[in-house]
Amino acid sequence: MAHAQQLAALATGDPVRRIAAGDALARALTNPGQLAATTGPSLCHGYAGLAHIANRVAADAPPDIAARLDARVPDLLSMIDPTGAGPRRTAAALIAAAPGPGLLEGAAGVALAAMSCSTASTPASSWDSCLITARPTYPLT
Repeated sequence: MAHAQQLAALATGDPVRRIAAGDALARALTNPGQLAATTGPSLCHGYAGLAHIANRVAADAPPDIAARLDARVPDLLSMIDPTGAGPRRTAAALIAAAPGPGLLEGAAGVALAAMSCSTASTPASSWDSCLITARPTYPLT
């Protein structure tokens, strides 16, 4: 919801809504009660999804909010791989162990999120467009 609000704020040029959306996500990601509801690694409703959305919101957030969100990404990714093997090894292990490719609940989604969160730039492929997490690149009217 926070990212949907942020995208709406970007589309309408509403800086107050943009700040409120990023701040809401940053607060949720530091709230133990909110995080306790997340128990798995999935892209859909797991730590990979939280890390990915934090990464995407941070890319379009004001610097102070972006810093708060960016600080949470490694912690969220560590919930997927507490051994600290790194996103590439984690992705490879998840793909090898998965019964199928699975984007939302399987290894592919976790791997894509882990890999895209570990780079300094947003993914050029827009693989996450189906999740409505990619910022539109066309002019909105």
